[in-house]
Amino acid sequence: MDSVLVQEEFDFPLDMLTIRNYVEKILKSLNIDKEIPDIKEKDFNYLSQEG
Repeated sequence: MDSVLVQEEFDFPLDMLTIRNYVEKILKSLNIDKEIPDIKEKDFNYLSQEG
C-alpha cells in the first residue's frame, strides 16, 4: 500500500470544504473513480458552537 503525503492544513471546523476538496484531489491522483457529494459550507452549520 502506498502512502499519500498530506500537505494541507485544516482549520476544524471552520474550513470543512477544504477537507472535501483535498480528498477529491487525492482520489483523482490515485485514479479512484468515486464521486464525493456536493456540499456547501452551510451544511456544516450545526457544528458551530457559537450563540
